[in-house]
Amino acid sequence: MEANKIKFPTRVSHLVSEIAVEYSVVFEYDSGNPFEVSATFHPPGQGPVTWVFGRELLTRACYEVEPYGDGDIRVHSCDPGRIVHMEIEWTSVSVVGFHATLHFHYDDVAAFLKQVNELVPPAEMALRPDAIDELIMAINDWGDPRL
Repeated sequence: MEANKIKFPTRVSHLVSEIAVEYSVVFEYDSGNPFEVSATFHPPGQGPVTWVFGRELLTRACYEVEPYGDGDIRVHSCDPGRIVHMEIEWTSVSVVGFHATLHFHYDDVAAFLKQVNELVPPAEMALRPDAIDELIMAINDWGDPRL
């Protein structure tokens, strides 16, 4: 299967000490890695920062009212149909204690996910014979100690 890519520029509100700082973010999806999406943030005065996380996590962020996620990133819809809320809490040694609260417009996240689902429908991900092998390799690349 030839990989296809989607780039979706949008804006994010980063809540800092109860003040919203808005800046650009680009969501990306590569059908060669069907289980993940990335977001590259462009905060003012800093270089770009890219986070890679599960496609399901971003999907759940649009619909879950209760916080969802077990790792560094937890998501929920704090205003269903309007605002997607993302909490990032790093626990790695290099950035212990870092916390970010981000708000995305629901319509932007939903439009990105619509493109992703049209490119690789969720039902087709499980049908790809190499999908599980790719997922295991990706987890191993991340150095997950549970494997």
